[in-house]
Amino acid sequence: MPENENTYFHSVSIDPKACRGCIHCIKFCPMEAIRVRNRKAVITAERCIDCGECVRVCTSHAARATVDNLQILKDHKYNVALASMPLFAQFKNLNDPNILLTAILELGFDDVYEVAVGAEIVGNETRRYIRQHPENYPYISTSCPAVLRLVRMRFQNLSEHLLPIQTPTEVTATLALKKAMEDTGLPAEDIGIIHISPCPALSAFSKEPLGIRKSKITGNLSVKAIYPLLLQKMPLVKDNPKKLSHASSLGLGWRADGTGGGYITEKYMSANGVHNVLKILESLEDDSIDGLEYLDLYTCTGGCVGGTLNVENPYIARADLRSVRAHLPKRIPKDELPFSGDISWNQRIRFDDVYKLGNTMQESLRRLAAAEKIEKEFPGLDCGSCGAPTCRALAEDIVRGKAYRHDCIYFLRDHIHALTMELNTISDDINRTILEDKGHPTAQQMERLQDYITQLWAELNELDSRFK
Repeated sequence: MPENENTYFHSVSIDPKACRGCIHCIKFCPMEAIRVRNRKAVITAERCIDCGECVRVCTSHAARATVDNLQILKDHKYNVALASMPLFAQFKNLNDPNILLTAILELGFDDVYEVAVGAEIVGNETRRYIRQHPENYPYISTSCPAVLRLVRMRFQNLSEHLLPIQTPTEVTATLALKKAMEDTGLPAEDIGIIHISPCPALSAFSKEPLGIRKSKITGNLSVKAIYPLLLQKMPLVKDNPKKLSHASSLGLGWRADGTGGGYITEKYMSANGVHNVLKILESLEDDSIDGLEYLDLYTCTGGCVGGTLNVENPYIARADLRSVRAHLPKRIPKDELPFSGDISWNQRIRFDDVYKLGNTMQESLRRLAAAEKIEKEFPGLDCGSCGAPTCRALAEDIVRGKAYRHDCIYFLRDHIHALTMELNTISDDINRTILEDKGHPTAQQMERLQDYITQLWAELNELDSRFK
Protein backbone atom coordinates (compact mmCIF):
# COMPACT_ATOMS: atom_id res chain seq x y z
CA MET A 1 0.00 0.00 0.00
CA PRO A 2 1.32 3.48 -0.85
CA GLU A 3 1.45 6.11 1.87
CA ASN A 4 -0.88 9.02 2.48
CA GLU A 5 0.77 12.40 1.99
CA ASN A 6 -1.15 14.50 4.51
CA THR A 7 -1.55 18.21 3.92
CA TYR A 8 -3.42 18.92 7.15
CA PHE A 9 -6.77 20.02 5.80
CA HIS A 10 -8.97 21.21 8.67
CA SER A 11 -12.62 21.97 9.17
CA VAL A 12 -11.99 23.81 12.45
CA SER A 13 -10.75 27.39 12.28
CA ILE A 14 -10.73 30.53 14.43
CA ASP A 15 -12.20 33.83 13.31
CA PRO A 16 -9.70 36.49 14.49
CA LYS A 17 -12.37 39.20 14.39
CA ALA A 18 -14.51 37.33 16.92
CA CYS A 19 -11.64 36.06 19.10
CA ARG A 20 -11.13 37.96 22.37
CA GLY A 21 -7.90 36.19 23.28
CA CYS A 22 -9.46 34.81 26.47
CA ILE A 23 -7.14 31.71 26.53
CA HIS A 24 -10.12 29.47 27.35
CA CYS A 25 -9.60 27.25 24.30
CA ILE A 26 -5.93 26.55 24.93
CA LYS A 27 -6.74 24.81 28.23
CA PHE A 28 -9.11 22.32 26.58
CA CYS A 29 -7.25 21.44 23.38
CA PRO A 30 -6.01 17.84 23.82
CA MET A 31 -3.18 18.33 21.34
CA GLU A 32 -1.90 21.67 22.72
CA ALA A 33 -2.48 22.94 19.19
CA ILE A 34 -3.69 26.44 20.10
CA ARG A 35 -1.66 29.48 21.13
CA VAL A 36 -2.79 33.02 21.89
CA ARG A 37 -0.45 35.51 20.28
CA ASN A 38 -1.13 39.24 20.07
CA ARG A 39 -4.41 38.62 21.88
CA LYS A 40 -5.72 36.24 19.18
CA ALA A 41 -5.96 32.45 19.25
CA VAL A 42 -4.09 30.65 16.47
CA ILE A 43 -4.27 26.94 15.60
CA THR A 44 -1.08 25.05 14.79
CA ALA A 45 -2.38 23.12 11.78
CA GLU A 46 -0.11 20.08 12.02
CA ARG A 47 -1.30 19.36 15.56
CA CYS A 48 -5.06 19.82 15.12
CA ILE A 49 -7.21 16.67 14.99
CA ASP A 50 -10.49 18.56 14.36
CA CYS A 51 -12.01 17.12 17.54
CA GLY A 52 -14.01 20.33 17.97
CA GLU A 53 -13.23 20.88 21.66
CA CYS A 54 -12.33 24.50 20.94
CA VAL A 55 -15.65 24.94 19.14
CA ARG A 56 -17.43 23.47 22.13
CA VAL A 57 -15.84 25.71 24.77
CA CYS A 58 -15.33 29.02 22.90
CA THR A 59 -17.54 31.58 24.64
CA SER A 60 -17.21 34.16 21.85
CA HIS A 61 -18.00 31.63 19.08
CA ALA A 62 -14.73 32.47 17.36
CA ALA A 63 -13.80 28.80 16.96
CA ARG A 64 -16.02 27.28 14.32
CA ALA A 65 -16.30 24.40 11.88
CA THR A 66 -16.39 25.09 8.15
CA VAL A 67 -18.97 23.02 6.27
CA ASP A 68 -20.97 23.39 3.07
CA ASN A 69 -24.50 24.71 2.59
CA LEU A 70 -27.39 23.53 0.43
CA GLN A 71 -26.04 25.48 -2.54
CA ILE A 72 -23.68 22.54 -3.03
CA LEU A 73 -26.60 20.63 -4.56
CA LYS A 74 -26.12 22.74 -7.68
CA ASP A 75 -22.67 21.26 -8.26
CA HIS A 76 -24.00 17.88 -9.43
CA LYS A 77 -26.86 16.54 -11.54
CA TYR A 78 -27.92 14.01 -8.90
CA ASN A 79 -27.44 14.27 -5.12
CA VAL A 80 -27.61 11.67 -2.39
CA ALA A 81 -27.75 12.57 1.29
CA LEU A 82 -25.96 10.39 3.82
CA ALA A 83 -28.06 10.49 6.99
CA SER A 84 -25.67 10.06 9.92
CA MET A 85 -26.86 8.07 12.92
CA PRO A 86 -26.84 11.06 15.35
CA LEU A 87 -29.21 12.95 13.05
CA PHE A 88 -32.05 10.67 14.16
CA ALA A 89 -31.31 11.49 17.80
CA GLN A 90 -32.00 15.21 17.41
CA PHE A 91 -35.78 14.90 17.17
CA LYS A 92 -38.37 14.18 19.84
CA ASN A 93 -40.87 11.34 19.42
CA LEU A 94 -39.52 10.21 16.07
CA ASN A 95 -41.28 6.85 15.83
CA ASP A 96 -40.76 6.39 12.10
CA PRO A 97 -37.33 7.12 10.55
CA ASN A 98 -39.03 7.39 7.16
CA ILE A 99 -40.51 10.74 8.19
CA LEU A 100 -37.04 12.21 8.63
CA LEU A 101 -35.67 10.60 5.48
CA THR A 102 -38.60 11.88 3.39
CA ALA A 103 -38.09 15.38 4.82
CA ILE A 104 -34.45 15.24 3.67
CA LEU A 105 -35.66 14.58 0.11
CA GLU A 106 -37.91 17.62 0.41
CA LEU A 107 -34.79 19.77 0.81
CA GLY A 108 -33.77 19.02 -2.75
CA PHE A 109 -31.95 15.68 -2.55
CA ASP A 110 -32.67 12.95 -5.09
CA ASP A 111 -32.02 10.06 -2.72
CA VAL A 112 -30.99 9.40 0.86
CA TYR A 113 -28.91 6.60 2.35
CA GLU A 114 -28.53 5.73 6.04
CA VAL A 115 -25.02 5.51 7.44
CA ALA A 116 -26.41 2.88 9.84
CA VAL A 117 -26.32 0.36 6.99
CA GLY A 118 -22.60 0.96 6.49
CA ALA A 119 -22.13 0.64 10.25
CA GLU A 120 -23.47 -2.91 10.24
CA ILE A 121 -21.18 -3.84 7.35
CA VAL A 122 -18.19 -2.38 9.20
CA GLY A 123 -19.26 -4.22 12.35
CA ASN A 124 -19.34 -7.58 10.60
CA GLU A 125 -15.96 -6.98 8.95
CA THR A 126 -14.44 -5.79 12.24
CA ARG A 127 -15.57 -8.91 14.06
CA ARG A 128 -14.14 -11.13 11.32
CA TYR A 129 -10.84 -9.24 11.18
CA ILE A 130 -10.01 -9.24 14.88
CA ARG A 131 -10.79 -12.95 15.15
CA GLN A 132 -8.40 -13.73 12.32
CA HIS A 133 -5.64 -11.36 13.51
CA PRO A 134 -5.07 -11.82 17.25
CA GLU A 135 -1.44 -10.69 16.98
CA ASN A 136 -2.21 -7.01 17.62
CA TYR A 137 -4.81 -7.12 20.40
CA PRO A 138 -6.40 -4.87 21.40
CA TYR A 139 -7.46 -3.21 18.16
CA ILE A 140 -8.40 0.47 18.23
CA SER A 141 -11.60 1.37 16.39
CA THR A 142 -10.97 3.75 13.49
CA SER A 143 -14.61 4.76 13.01
CA CYS A 144 -13.83 8.08 14.71
CA PRO A 145 -11.46 10.06 12.45
CA ALA A 146 -10.32 12.22 15.38
CA VAL A 147 -9.09 9.11 17.22
CA LEU A 148 -7.25 8.02 14.08
CA ARG A 149 -5.54 11.41 13.77
CA LEU A 150 -4.79 11.41 17.49
CA VAL A 151 -2.94 8.10 17.29
CA ARG A 152 -1.16 9.15 14.12
CA MET A 153 0.22 12.31 15.73
CA ARG A 154 0.67 11.44 19.39
CA PHE A 155 0.90 7.64 19.76
CA GLN A 156 2.94 6.46 16.83
CA ASN A 157 4.02 3.25 18.53
CA LEU A 158 0.36 2.20 18.72
CA SER A 159 0.00 2.16 14.93
CA GLU A 160 -0.16 -1.63 14.72
CA HIS A 161 -3.25 -1.56 16.94
CA LEU A 162 -5.27 0.58 14.51
CA LEU A 163 -8.08 -1.36 12.85
CA PRO A 164 -7.37 -1.09 9.08
CA ILE A 165 -11.03 -0.85 8.05
CA GLN A 166 -12.86 2.07 6.45
CA THR A 167 -15.29 4.20 8.44
CA PRO A 168 -19.07 3.47 8.28
CA THR A 169 -19.57 6.84 6.57
CA GLU A 170 -17.09 6.00 3.82
CA VAL A 171 -18.54 2.53 3.28
CA THR A 172 -22.01 4.06 3.03
CA ALA A 173 -20.75 6.68 0.57
CA THR A 174 -19.41 3.90 -1.67
CA LEU A 175 -22.73 2.05 -1.55
CA ALA A 176 -24.72 5.23 -2.21
CA LEU A 177 -22.56 6.18 -5.21
CA LYS A 178 -22.85 2.70 -6.71
CA LYS A 179 -26.65 2.71 -6.32
CA ALA A 180 -26.96 6.21 -7.78
CA MET A 181 -24.89 5.26 -10.84
CA GLU A 182 -27.04 2.16 -11.39
CA ASP A 183 -30.30 4.08 -10.93
CA THR A 184 -29.42 7.02 -13.17
CA GLY A 185 -26.77 5.82 -15.59
CA LEU A 186 -24.76 8.92 -14.71
CA PRO A 187 -20.97 8.83 -14.25
CA ALA A 188 -19.55 9.28 -10.76
CA GLU A 189 -18.45 12.87 -11.42
CA ASP A 190 -22.10 13.93 -11.95
CA ILE A 191 -23.25 12.55 -8.61
CA GLY A 192 -22.97 14.38 -5.30
CA ILE A 193 -22.62 12.37 -2.09
CA ILE A 194 -23.43 14.78 0.73
CA HIS A 195 -22.89 13.75 4.34
CA ILE A 196 -25.02 15.34 7.07
CA SER A 197 -22.21 15.45 9.60
CA PRO A 198 -22.31 15.54 13.42
CA CYS A 199 -18.70 16.69 13.89
CA PRO A 200 -15.86 18.62 12.20
CA ALA A 201 -13.54 15.58 12.24
CA LEU A 202 -15.78 13.69 9.83
CA SER A 203 -16.01 16.74 7.59
CA ALA A 204 -12.23 17.15 7.53
CA PHE A 205 -11.74 13.43 6.93
CA SER A 206 -13.75 13.54 3.69
CA LYS A 207 -11.36 16.19 2.34
CA GLU A 208 -8.20 14.49 3.57
CA PRO A 209 -8.87 10.84 4.42
CA LEU A 210 -6.46 8.50 6.13
CA GLY A 211 -6.10 4.86 5.11
CA ILE A 212 -7.80 5.37 1.73
CA ARG A 213 -6.75 7.24 -1.41
CA LYS A 214 -9.83 9.40 -1.86
CA SER A 215 -13.20 9.80 -0.20
CA LYS A 216 -16.42 9.25 -2.16
CA ILE A 217 -18.01 12.10 -0.15
CA THR A 218 -18.23 15.33 -2.16
CA GLY A 219 -19.66 17.64 0.51
CA ASN A 220 -20.68 18.03 4.12
CA LEU A 221 -23.66 19.71 5.75
CA SER A 222 -23.81 20.11 9.51
CA VAL A 223 -26.63 18.58 11.53
CA LYS A 224 -27.00 21.96 13.23
CA ALA A 225 -27.59 23.80 9.94
CA ILE A 226 -30.02 21.28 8.48
CA TYR A 227 -31.98 20.75 11.71
CA PRO A 228 -34.35 23.79 11.52
CA LEU A 229 -35.07 23.09 7.84
CA LEU A 230 -36.04 19.52 8.64
CA LEU A 231 -38.28 20.68 11.48
CA GLN A 232 -40.27 22.65 8.91
CA LYS A 233 -40.53 19.78 6.44
CA MET A 234 -41.29 16.85 8.76
CA PRO A 235 -44.89 17.87 9.67
CA LEU A 236 -45.67 18.12 5.94
CA VAL A 237 -44.69 14.49 5.24
CA LYS A 238 -45.49 12.71 8.51
CA ASP A 239 -48.84 11.34 7.29
CA ASN A 240 -47.47 9.85 4.09
CA PRO A 241 -43.70 9.27 4.28
CA LYS A 242 -41.88 7.29 1.63
CA LYS A 243 -40.58 3.86 2.57
CA LEU A 244 -36.87 4.68 2.58
CA SER A 245 -35.46 3.27 5.80
CA HIS A 246 -33.29 0.15 5.77
CA ALA A 247 -31.56 0.66 9.12
CA SER A 248 -31.72 -1.63 12.13
CA SER A 249 -31.56 -0.86 15.83
CA LEU A 250 -27.99 -2.13 15.94
CA GLY A 251 -26.82 -0.02 13.01
CA LEU A 252 -28.56 3.15 14.19
CA GLY A 253 -26.94 2.99 17.60
CA TRP A 254 -23.50 1.89 16.45
CA ARG A 255 -21.44 5.07 16.40
CA ALA A 256 -24.16 7.42 17.57
CA ASP A 257 -23.94 6.34 21.19
CA GLY A 258 -20.73 4.29 21.21
CA THR A 259 -22.35 0.91 21.91
CA GLY A 260 -20.87 -1.05 19.04
CA GLY A 261 -18.05 -2.74 20.95
CA GLY A 262 -20.24 -5.37 22.57
CA TYR A 263 -21.38 -6.56 19.15
CA ILE A 264 -17.76 -7.14 18.10
CA THR A 265 -16.49 -9.08 21.10
CA GLU A 266 -17.14 -9.55 24.80
CA LYS A 267 -13.56 -8.51 25.51
CA TYR A 268 -13.83 -4.82 24.74
CA MET A 269 -13.67 -1.39 26.35
CA SER A 270 -15.67 1.68 25.33
CA ALA A 271 -14.65 5.25 26.12
CA ASN A 272 -15.82 8.63 24.90
CA GLY A 273 -14.66 12.18 25.48
CA VAL A 274 -11.25 13.12 24.14
CA HIS A 275 -9.52 13.38 27.51
CA ASN A 276 -10.82 9.95 28.54
CA VAL A 277 -9.62 8.54 25.23
CA LEU A 278 -6.18 10.03 25.87
CA LYS A 279 -5.95 8.22 29.21
CA ILE A 280 -6.90 4.91 27.59
CA LEU A 281 -4.30 5.31 24.85
CA GLU A 282 -1.64 6.29 27.39
CA SER A 283 -2.46 3.13 29.36
CA LEU A 284 -2.20 1.04 26.20
CA GLU A 285 1.14 2.66 25.39
CA ASP A 286 2.35 1.76 28.90
CA ASP A 287 1.26 -1.89 28.41
CA SER A 288 -1.17 -1.63 31.30
CA ILE A 289 -4.20 -2.90 29.34
CA ASP A 290 -4.45 -6.69 29.25
CA GLY A 291 -7.04 -9.21 28.17
CA LEU A 292 -8.93 -6.97 25.74
CA GLU A 293 -9.44 -7.46 22.02
CA TYR A 294 -11.09 -4.20 21.01
CA LEU A 295 -11.13 -0.56 22.12
CA ASP A 296 -14.22 1.33 20.98
CA LEU A 297 -13.12 4.97 21.28
CA TYR A 298 -14.81 8.29 20.39
CA THR A 299 -13.45 11.76 21.09
CA CYS A 300 -16.89 13.38 21.48
CA THR A 301 -18.53 13.08 24.87
CA GLY A 302 -21.39 10.59 24.61
CA GLY A 303 -20.17 9.24 21.28
CA CYS A 304 -21.19 10.81 17.99
CA VAL A 305 -24.39 12.19 19.52
CA GLY A 306 -22.02 14.54 21.37
CA GLY A 307 -20.56 15.98 18.17
CA THR A 308 -20.21 19.76 18.13
CA LEU A 309 -22.27 20.06 14.94
CA ASN A 310 -25.32 18.53 16.63
CA VAL A 311 -28.13 20.41 18.35
CA GLU A 312 -29.37 18.28 21.23
CA ASN A 313 -27.63 17.59 24.54
CA PRO A 314 -25.87 14.22 24.06
CA TYR A 315 -27.53 12.54 27.01
CA ILE A 316 -31.00 13.63 25.94
CA ALA A 317 -30.11 12.59 22.39
CA ARG A 318 -29.20 9.11 23.59
CA ALA A 319 -32.59 8.74 25.23
CA ASP A 320 -34.37 10.01 22.11
CA LEU A 321 -32.37 7.62 19.94
CA ARG A 322 -33.49 4.66 22.04
CA SER A 323 -37.09 5.62 21.23
CA VAL A 324 -36.33 5.55 17.50
CA ARG A 325 -34.47 2.26 17.71
CA ALA A 326 -37.32 0.61 19.57
CA HIS A 327 -39.38 0.64 16.37
CA LEU A 328 -36.68 -0.95 14.20
CA PRO A 329 -35.64 -4.57 13.66
CA LYS A 330 -32.77 -5.63 15.92
CA ARG A 331 -30.30 -6.12 13.09
CA ILE A 332 -30.08 -6.70 9.34
CA PRO A 333 -29.41 -10.33 8.40
CA LYS A 334 -25.93 -10.59 6.99
CA ASP A 335 -27.14 -12.02 3.67
CA GLU A 336 -29.47 -9.03 3.21
CA LEU A 337 -26.76 -6.39 3.59
CA PRO A 338 -25.69 -4.77 0.29
CA PHE A 339 -22.37 -5.99 -1.06
CA SER A 340 -19.67 -3.43 -0.39
CA GLY A 341 -16.57 -5.24 -1.63
CA ASP A 342 -13.24 -4.90 0.14
CA ILE A 343 -13.54 -2.22 2.83
CA SER A 344 -10.03 -2.51 4.22
CA TRP A 345 -7.54 0.35 3.99
CA ASN A 346 -5.67 0.73 0.73
CA GLN A 347 -3.03 3.19 1.93
CA ARG A 348 -0.55 3.23 4.76
CA ILE A 349 -0.66 6.17 7.10
CA ARG A 350 2.38 8.40 7.35
CA PHE A 351 2.91 8.99 11.05
CA ASP A 352 4.18 12.42 12.04
CA ASP A 353 5.86 13.34 15.30
CA VAL A 354 4.28 16.76 15.65
CA TYR A 355 5.92 17.30 19.04
CA LYS A 356 9.52 16.87 17.93
CA LEU A 357 11.78 19.78 18.87
CA GLY A 358 14.29 19.45 16.05
CA ASN A 359 14.89 17.95 12.63
CA THR A 360 17.51 15.51 13.93
CA MET A 361 17.83 13.44 17.07
CA GLN A 362 20.86 15.45 18.18
CA GLU A 363 19.04 18.75 17.70
CA SER A 364 15.95 17.45 19.49
CA LEU A 365 17.98 16.29 22.50
CA ARG A 366 19.79 19.62 22.67
CA ARG A 367 16.55 21.55 22.54
CA LEU A 368 14.93 19.22 25.06
CA ALA A 369 17.67 19.97 27.57
CA ALA A 370 17.29 23.70 26.88
CA ALA A 371 13.50 23.53 27.31
CA GLU A 372 13.84 21.73 30.64
CA LYS A 373 16.26 24.39 31.87
CA ILE A 374 13.96 27.22 30.75
CA GLU A 375 10.93 25.57 32.33
CA LYS A 376 12.60 25.73 35.73
CA GLU A 377 12.67 29.52 35.43
CA PHE A 378 8.87 29.62 35.31
CA PRO A 379 6.50 29.32 38.31
CA GLY A 380 4.89 26.05 37.16
CA LEU A 381 1.34 27.41 37.52
CA ASP A 382 0.24 26.51 33.98
CA CYS A 383 -2.00 29.58 34.07
CA GLY A 384 -2.09 30.11 30.31
CA SER A 385 -1.53 33.86 30.55
CA CYS A 386 1.49 33.52 28.27
CA GLY A 387 -0.75 32.18 25.48
CA ALA A 388 0.51 28.60 25.83
CA PRO A 389 -1.39 25.92 27.79
CA THR A 390 1.46 25.02 30.17
CA CYS A 391 4.84 26.30 31.31
CA ARG A 392 6.41 23.32 29.57
CA ALA A 393 4.67 24.21 26.30
CA LEU A 394 5.98 27.78 26.56
CA ALA A 395 9.52 26.52 27.17
CA GLU A 396 9.28 24.32 24.07
CA ASP A 397 7.91 27.23 22.04
CA ILE A 398 10.91 29.30 23.15
CA VAL A 399 13.47 26.74 21.99
CA ARG A 400 11.60 26.52 18.67
CA GLY A 401 11.96 30.30 18.33
CA LYS A 402 8.20 30.92 18.50
CA ALA A 403 7.99 32.60 21.93
CA TYR A 404 10.06 34.51 24.51
CA ARG A 405 10.71 34.20 28.22
CA HIS A 406 8.98 37.55 28.77
CA ASP A 407 5.74 35.99 27.47
CA CYS A 408 5.43 34.61 31.01
CA ILE A 409 3.91 37.46 33.03
CA TYR A 410 5.54 36.16 36.22
CA PHE A 411 8.96 36.08 34.58
CA LEU A 412 8.26 39.53 33.16
CA ARG A 413 7.18 40.82 36.57
CA ASP A 414 10.37 39.56 38.19
CA HIS A 415 12.37 41.08 35.37
CA ILE A 416 10.68 44.45 35.90
CA HIS A 417 11.43 44.25 39.62
CA ALA A 418 15.08 43.60 38.79
CA LEU A 419 15.10 46.62 36.47
CA THR A 420 13.59 48.90 39.12
CA MET A 421 16.18 47.72 41.64
CA GLU A 422 18.91 48.49 39.13
CA LEU A 423 17.36 51.92 38.54
CA ASN A 424 17.44 52.53 42.28
CA THR A 425 21.12 51.62 42.36
CA ILE A 426 21.88 54.01 39.48
CA SER A 427 19.87 56.76 41.19
CA ASP A 428 21.84 56.33 44.43
CA ASP A 429 25.09 56.43 42.48
CA ILE A 430 24.06 59.71 40.78
CA ASN A 431 23.01 61.24 44.13
CA ARG A 432 26.38 60.38 45.63
CA THR A 433 28.15 62.01 42.69
CA ILE A 434 26.13 65.21 43.13
CA LEU A 435 26.46 65.40 46.93
CA GLU A 436 30.03 64.26 47.35
CA ASP A 437 31.59 65.88 44.28
CA LYS A 438 29.16 68.82 44.18
CA GLY A 439 29.05 68.38 40.45
CA HIS A 440 26.83 66.87 37.82
CA PRO A 441 26.13 63.25 36.83
CA THR A 442 28.56 61.89 34.30
CA ALA A 443 27.49 61.29 30.71
CA GLN A 444 27.98 57.54 31.26
CA GLN A 445 25.65 57.58 34.28
CA MET A 446 22.94 59.47 32.40
CA GLU A 447 23.20 57.18 29.39
CA ARG A 448 22.89 54.13 31.62
CA LEU A 449 19.90 55.66 33.41
CA GLN A 450 18.19 56.44 30.12
CA ASP A 451 18.72 52.90 28.84
CA TYR A 452 17.11 51.36 31.93
CA ILE A 453 14.19 53.79 31.88
CA THR A 454 13.54 53.00 28.22
CA GLN A 455 13.68 49.26 28.87
CA LEU A 456 11.40 49.53 31.89
CA TRP A 457 8.88 51.62 29.97
CA ALA A 458 8.80 49.11 27.12
CA GLU A 459 8.25 46.14 29.40
CA LEU A 460 5.58 47.87 31.44
CA ASN A 461 3.74 48.59 28.19
CA GLU A 462 4.07 44.94 27.24
CA LEU A 463 2.67 43.86 30.60
CA ASP A 464 -0.22 46.32 30.31
CA SER A 465 -1.09 45.00 26.85
CA ARG A 466 -1.69 41.52 28.29
CA PHE A 467 -4.57 42.77 30.39
CA LYS A 468 -6.34 45.15 28.01
